Amino acid sequence: MHLIAPNHPMTTEELSLVHSDEFLHALKHSKRTIVNTSEVCLLYLLPMCTIEAHLLRPLQYQTTGTIVASLVALKCKAAVNLGGGFHHCSARRSGGFCFFADITLAVRYLWDYCAQEHLPPFRILIVDCDAHQGNGYARDVLLMGREEQRHVYILDLYNPRIYPRDEAAKAIVNREVLLPKQVQDEEYLRLLN
Repeated sequence: MHLIAPNHPMTTEELSLVHSDEFLHALKHSKRTIVNTSEVCLLYLLPMCTIEAHLLRPLQYQTTGTIVASLVALKCKAAVNLGGGFHHCSARRSGGFCFFADITLAVRYLWDYCAQEHLPPFRILIVDCDAHQGNGYARDVLLMGREEQRHVYILDLYNPRIYPRDEAAKAIVNREVLLPKQVQDEEYLRLLN
């Protein structure tokens, strides 16, 4: 086992692979966007430089970690990123404590790698085991062309009674596993299997 740490936070240029200038500007300059995404009203009291240094920058490192783990998995057949997995953020909108669309970015980086290496784009499996519905990346897949959509398979296990209850995002999920309230470990593992 090897431990790899990201050597830099995602830059604005790297994030712009999926995020618009307007999106990135709002994260950098709008406390309303920060508060709405984090659901922490006290952030209104902090200067943006503090929010950027202690909230956004660490999340940009975690986003880099998602990309690095994805690329390492190509060579080593498996990789885990302990941060990231910001499944409520889409290319157009942050939400649910998720500020960057790291999953969509990983998909795009992997496909760009394939193009650079003259490889056909391969299928990507997104396994989302969070208790909440993974609506951010699902909305991004909805906006992809049919050919790209065929190269993404989404397995999402979640409790449908809690945030975000995004009906539109459900349309693109290939395998949806609805978890009962207060599911116990044994039942969860059975449903995952």
